[in-house]
Amino acid sequence: MLLFLIACPMIVEATPSHPQYTKPSQTEKNNYEKQQCTDALSSTIEAPLQQKSEAESASDYHTKCEKARIDGKLVEFTGQLALYTGLLFLATLALAVATAFLVRVGFRQIKDATRSIDAAVKSAQAAEKAADVAERALSKLENPYPFPIIDYFPDGPEPTISVSIKNYGRSPATIDKLSVSFRISTANVYGSRPDFALDKKFMTYSVVGVGETSEAFYIRDKILAQYKALIASGKKSLYVEVSFGFKSLMGLVVRQGMTFIWHWRFKRFVYGVQLWDELGPKD
Repeated sequence: MLLFLIACPMIVEATPSHPQYTKPSQTEKNNYEKQQCTDALSSTIEAPLQQKSEAESASDYHTKCEKARIDGKLVEFTGQLALYTGLLFLATLALAVATAFLVRVGFRQIKDATRSIDAAVKSAQAAEKAADVAERALSKLENPYPFPIIDYFPDGPEPTISVSIKNYGRSPATIDKLSVSFRISTANVYGSRPDFALDKKFMTYSVVGVGETSEAFYIRDKILAQYKALIASGKKSLYVEVSFGFKSLMGLVVRQGMTFIWHWRFKRFVYGVQLWDELGPKD
């Protein structure tokens, strides 16, 4: 008991003393309430903001990752596109080279074809020319060659000039439209004004075979008797012009005209000049 009494003052002495409670004023209460409201409001606002910031951070991270992945794919595709573009360029270049080669080959083939065509044209022209020459040669070889045969008979009561056609060719000839004219003029002056001229036309249509002679056509006139002595002495010249047409079996039509002169020394007609030799159309 004594011990308890001794210890009680010590316990009382060891127990801490509490500060004296004072009643807060109205201002302190208002400040306290205001502080409490501010802290509550701050905690209410900061919590969504903190949550929103964390969500935005996560979204930004995913966006950045997705963008990085897309950028990586884009870089990869860009590299592949560059590779394909290079390959396309090489293919285009090869195609251009091949096209140029084909164009060159085409031009060469065109030149060769042109040369071949020119050679073919020249060959055709040469063949045509050869055929034409052969045809002409054959026609000349096979054509008839009629030629006038003229005689003068000064003796007798009426001097007479006879004209006939002999065929020297290789095919028959049909003679038509025979015309004979004679004139008497000054000796050895061809083309001088004649003292006398006479024309005779014989409408004949006779076929003269190879080596044959047509019928003779005669000219008799009293003027020949008057100039008989002068012609025989050579003081006057007797000219005979013969023109005729003939047709070959191949349809060739020819008109010829020629002049003959009576030679008083040789007592025969000699060939003078070729007046015309016209080739007519074939029938």
